[in-house]
Amino acid sequence: MTARFFISRVYGQPLHRGVDTSNMYDISRIEDVHFYSYWSEDDTLEAFMRANGTAFAFGRNDWIYVKNTYSWSYHTGYRFYNQTDLPHSAEPGRGWTGGCTNGQFVGIGADFNVHPIALECVSNTGVVFTNALLTAFQNPGHPGSTAEAPAHVVSSPENEGSATFLNSNFWGPGAFPAQEIAPEHRIAHLRGGPAETVSFQSCSFLQCNNTGGEGAAPLIDLEGRGSYTVSGNFFKTTRDPEAHVAVGDAVGSAVVVGNSFNRSPRVVRGRGCGEEDDDTHCFVNGNVYNRHQPPLAAPSRDRVWHAFTAAAAMAGDTAARPDDVADWRRRTANA
Repeated sequence: MTARFFISRVYGQPLHRGVDTSNMYDISRIEDVHFYSYWSEDDTLEAFMRANGTAFAFGRNDWIYVKNTYSWSYHTGYRFYNQTDLPHSAEPGRGWTGGCTNGQFVGIGADFNVHPIALECVSNTGVVFTNALLTAFQNPGHPGSTAEAPAHVVSSPENEGSATFLNSNFWGPGAFPAQEIAPEHRIAHLRGGPAETVSFQSCSFLQCNNTGGEGAAPLIDLEGRGSYTVSGNFFKTTRDPEAHVAVGDAVGSAVVVGNSFNRSPRVVRGRGCGEEDDDTHCFVNGNVYNRHQPPLAAPSRDRVWHAFTAAAAMAGDTAARPDDVADWRRRTANA
């Protein structure tokens, strides 16, 4: 790529890599880029994309602006990595000479991805996600599903940068709540180093399935050594999760305040996060639930099956039942 590029109004179906940009200096832009299964919905092809594909990848980028982009059915929607020919951005004195990204991401989307956001390395100056729509889930009826447990946001132990999520919506199995999904599904699984800083503010988390039971993972799992804030968000679940937020033993600092829930809040504190509200590096307070809002109801498995097979029939799948097609046409006509 050349410096200060501008990619706009591109639609397509990259099979392995969509846009991969590195060694970019301020300011480059990506706008209105949409990656979807336009070319082929072949089962083998989609399984490959789901296991190996990355829609957008970012190495060293200064002040990159990304707006109104979308990825469908990839392993990773937006990957942030350390450019190998440059030192890690977190190394002392590196600053702008480091190999990771800072920038803003507005109105981005990632649908049916294993990991919509993967933070392997972002700059200390940070990336900001605003008005994002992100889904991470498995669909047993889809050829692209993998054995890997999905999570909307994941970070690597090497990440030492800052990421902020504002006014964004996250949903996963909630889109198909009658399915049985692996209980390891998470909204976020953060494992970064001491300088990792991640916050979720004014976001909505819809997690309609696999949010309870033996072995269930926390919805927001803070296992890293960095600083984390979960504030002013809305959690909606069909069952009581093992934990809405889990503060791990190694966390450097954590603030979990002012969140709303449709069930009793469950914040699990590790050994490094005491029960006292005046803990100097961990503050959990003001998390409430709506006593008038009932738990989300999961529709029947048969109803979900009808929707899937009807959609397949509309796409030309002759194996779908005729009554599914009729039901689908009736519903869409009255919508």
